[in-house]
Amino acid sequence: MKNNDVEISQSGINYAIIAIMFVGIIAFSAMNMYEPQINDQPDIFELIFYISQFVAGIFGVIVAKKYWGSKVFGKAYLALGVGFILAGLGSLLFVYYEMNEIVNPFPGWPDLLIGPYFLLLLYHLLSCTRYFKKKFTRNDKIIVILIPLSTVITFIMITSIPAYIPGSTPELLSEHIVIDDTLFKLVETDSPSTKYQQVTVNDVTYNLIPIEFSTTNYEQIPETEFPIKFIPIVFSNMVIGEFQEYDFDYWLGYGLTVFYISITSLNLGFAIIGAKIFHQTVLGSAWSLLTVGIALIAIGDIIYYFNAIYSYDKTLDLPFWVFGHFVVAYALYIHKKNL
Repeated sequence: MKNNDVEISQSGINYAIIAIMFVGIIAFSAMNMYEPQINDQPDIFELIFYISQFVAGIFGVIVAKKYWGSKVFGKAYLALGVGFILAGLGSLLFVYYEMNEIVNPFPGWPDLLIGPYFLLLLYHLLSCTRYFKKKFTRNDKIIVILIPLSTVITFIMITSIPAYIPGSTPELLSEHIVIDDTLFKLVETDSPSTKYQQVTVNDVTYNLIPIEFSTTNYEQIPETEFPIKFIPIVFSNMVIGEFQEYDFDYWLGYGLTVFYISITSLNLGFAIIGAKIFHQTVLGSAWSLLTVGIALIAIGDIIYYFNAIYSYDKTLDLPFWVFGHFVVAYALYIHKKNL
């Protein structure tokens, strides 16, 4: 079968493989919840994430080579493959900095690799969607405008308007200190203690109670009575109407975060449109699956940036990232098989 400048043969999705990947990611998520989170020491689940980025990138480059005779798709898939490889290198550099405590990794050198990844992904989505649909409908425009706009506005409001929830994790962690890589909870006391070490600050004496975390979750998180456990969060980085003095690094990091949220939300919007457009093409199943994978990665990105407002918990976004990258890799495999 021939589609303009690309010769294509038809081959569908093996949904058994998708089912196996889905079951695998559920198991991945369950086991990941019980793995202690040590930010300066990557675990097997984080290593799988790094591998998935490179796997998707390598398949992207292979498909780009197959598509190279095309006026559009060769460059589009090369951008996709190189983008994922840059993201993988950026992730490895980020964790290298964390492990060696060289510098604060954000914002930093890893962003010179991660930033272009988002732009290359957007280039791929724009090139492919505009090839099949020269003019977007009103609904398409609403999607690509509303998703990024609502996401960015929500992020800015959350980080600008202070909210206080008694008993929340941030409130409890505000009473904690770290001494020689050990976390202690400060509990005010009026009497000497033989069980705990004590510290006196401004004539107030505190017991230093060591805290050990057995999972990635904080033990102090209060739980609701609902079937689903909700984690209360407090945000108080900036206050609207009250000028806060922050250094250049803070504003650079904040601006970079807003940019990342904007661009990954835009990618999510174009992935949704792409899934609708590609469904009608001769390679619809593979292209649609590719956009589903990109959408999963974008959702993981959005969860990560909102999750990292206060403290990062890898159990929330890592499954979306890993599943998304492997779905992308499988979709690219189908592309390669069909070309």
